[in-house]
Amino acid sequence: MARRRGWLPVNWPIHATNRGQDRRQLFFEPSDYKDFLGLLERARDRFEVDVLGYAIMPNHFHLVLSQRSEGAVSAYLHWACGCKACTFRSTTGTAGAGHVFQRRYWSQVLSDGQHYLTALRYVEANPLRARLVSRAEDWPWGSLWERMTRERCLLAASPVPLPPEWLGVVNGIQATEEMETCRRRTRSRRLEPVRS
Repeated sequence: MARRRGWLPVNWPIHATNRGQDRRQLFFEPSDYKDFLGLLERARDRFEVDVLGYAIMPNHFHLVLSQRSEGAVSAYLHWACGCKACTFRSTTGTAGAGHVFQRRYWSQVLSDGQHYLTALRYVEANPLRARLVSRAEDWPWGSLWERMTRERCLLAASPVPLPPEWLGVVNGIQATEEMETCRRRTRSRRLEPVRS
C-alpha cells in the first residue's frame, strides 16, 4: 500500500521529531551529537530550510523548522537521517540490522505565534524535563545553549520575537495541556497566519 503524502506548508514553522527504533539510544558520545549537528547544518545549506530550534537527545531529536519551498523539510530530514543511519550502523558494527529510526519523521504545523512559542519552549526545555541538566541552557546540544552562547550558527532568525524573559520561561514548569498540544500530529490544512 502506498504511503499517504504528507502536507507541510511553505514559510510556516513546523515541529518535527524522530527517535531511535524501539527507543534505542542514537547518540552516545559528544562527537555523536556534534556530528549530527554538523549534518543538520550541511542539510540546511543543501535544502531550503531554516532551523528555528532544536534539541538533540540521547534517543531522539526535536527540530523546529520552516521550509522555503515545497518538500524541503522532507528532503532535509531524509538526507540528515539517512546520513546518521549510515554512520550509526558503521560505527556500531550493525550494518544490515534493520531500521535505525522509528519512522520517517513526525511533524506538526505550528498554526500561530502562540503555538510556535509553545512548541519552541517544549523543544528547548526537553533536556531539562529529561533531567539531563538542571538548567535548559546547559544542554550543549540544544538551541537554547546556542542562543545563550552564540557559539554555533545553525539557527535562523525567529519568525516571532522571543519574550525578553525567554530563559525563565523555558526553565519554568510547562502546563501539561501545553505539552500535549506539542505532541499532536497535524491533521488539518486550515491555518491562520503566524503572529506574535
